[in-house]
Amino acid sequence: MSDKLTGGCLCGAIRYEAKGTPALSAICHCRMCQRASGAPFMALVFMPSDNVNVTKGEPEVYRSSSTSNRYFCRRCGSPLFFERHTRSLTAVMVGSLDDPNIFKPEMHVCMESAMRWLEMRDNAPRHHKKPEGMTPLVDYDPVTGNIS
Repeated sequence: MSDKLTGGCLCGAIRYEAKGTPALSAICHCRMCQRASGAPFMALVFMPSDNVNVTKGEPEVYRSSSTSNRYFCRRCGSPLFFERHTRSLTAVMVGSLDDPNIFKPEMHVCMESAMRWLEMRDNAPRHHKKPEGMTPLVDYDPVTGNIS
């Protein structure tokens, strides 16, 4: 993967760059990521938070849990990245990258929530829950949006 990732939103109002070596590349199948992305899973590249900079525009911020802020374009709604306060990591949404084909998942997490009809053809390890050492999964109710 490149030492510099660039990306932005659908309408072009927000642009960002992320420099350095990714800490992790993963696909998350948890219900919160499904709701936040509107997709069956979220492909993520985790970068040190200090290395992710918005270069154009100002994204909207939604505090989705006590450990995370999610950033998106207020004009077109594109999800861009989310920041983990507890780990000083920012997860860049692979779909927002200028070249998403550079992504190669190191693992799949939260397979317990994966869509039963979805078949993934990569060889990355699958984890039923988040592996030890990752930020714990929050107790999220996808119907009410409540976190307990």
